[in-house]
Amino acid sequence: MELSQWLNIVQVIVIIATLCVLIKYTYETKKLREAAVNQNEISLRPCITIYQNRNALFLKNIGHSPALNIFINELEFDESALLFDSVEFLEPSSSTKIWFTVARKKDLSTMMKKECNLNKIIIEVIKGRERNKNEINIDEFVLCIQYKNMQNKYYYSKVSMSLLGKIDFLGTG
Repeated sequence: MELSQWLNIVQVIVIIATLCVLIKYTYETKKLREAAVNQNEISLRPCITIYQNRNALFLKNIGHSPALNIFINELEFDESALLFDSVEFLEPSSSTKIWFTVARKKDLSTMMKKECNLNKIIIEVIKGRERNKNEINIDEFVLCIQYKNMQNKYYYSKVSMSLLGKIDFLGTG
């Protein structure tokens, strides 16, 4: 083989090696970009939880961004339901008291708005359990809190509450 043929083979090998390095570099750059986007999303994300203070219940935004249109799922029983008031806006590190309404399904005129404290919720859950014909055991119930960030991306938090007054943050998504 002549020298020019060897140089052509070496040149092809160098080009193939360069292509492999370029592909690996592109893959690593893509991973860095995805991590940066994920980190940016976390920095713009609200996170809502519930805590108790002097027997009153509060929503608190422990995230880094304002939470918008905060909604707590209702607790429904055979004859009644607990309907929680929604909150339009909650800044980071701020709290707001929760209010709920007891709605009787037979007579909606008996709806009464109440300050949301753990004892009142427990009493209503016990009443609902006693009236519940299906005899579902509701010693513990889960509240799902739905909200969105400034970019209109939706999130949720789940909080477990027991009839003994224990509150556990289950997670977020």
